[in-house]
Amino acid sequence: MKRKIKIILSWILIVAIPIATLGLSANIILRLPDLYQYQINKGELLKEYRASSQSEEVAALISEYMIHKVDELQYQTDEEDEMSLIFTKKDQEKAEAVRFFADVLGAITILSIVIITITYYLLIKEGHLAAIRSRFKLASVIFVALGILTLLCCHIPNLKEKIFESVFYGVEELDFVYKLLCCGTYSAFCVTTVMFSIVIMLLFTYFTWKKTKERGIFW
Repeated sequence: MKRKIKIILSWILIVAIPIATLGLSANIILRLPDLYQYQINKGELLKEYRASSQSEEVAALISEYMIHKVDELQYQTDEEDEMSLIFTKKDQEKAEAVRFFADVLGAITILSIVIITITYYLLIKEGHLAAIRSRFKLASVIFVALGILTLLCCHIPNLKEKIFESVFYGVEELDFVYKLLCCGTYSAFCVTTVMFSIVIMLLFTYFTWKKTKERGIFW
């Protein structure tokens, strides 16, 4: 293994680790029903459909849509009333955009994890344990910076509104997906993503230090 390739791989870790950590956290949250059910109940979004008790089913449907288990995002609270359809065409278009974002982020996350795995294997095999630790420390700094940036994006009013408006351009405030993914949910998503990624990062830190710990003569 050439020295130049080793150096390149070790420096790639600095970017790959925070991307993999935050990307994995964001993908898990976007694809699970918990955040959606929380917002549906909090905003009483099904009240006008007289279907408040069906929040768990709607949240589960959204989750299934996000993991590509179902192709169409639609829920009808009353089978005999076409007006009881929850999601409009605009809702479906924006939901598809959110799923596409999650898919792209997921692909980048998987690629980052593969790079990390290969790099760790090769560098540990070659005995470059100190290099892994030093790059991991730099990656941790970038992770903290990205985490702070993520939190700022959901707490600075003007910035938050611009991001939200750019994502939901053309969607009316009365549309279900707008109310579901309104600024409150966006803020909750950002905060939850950072919190969950911290847990992942702590586990990753433990794993890294355990695998790269220098062995003494008697242990």
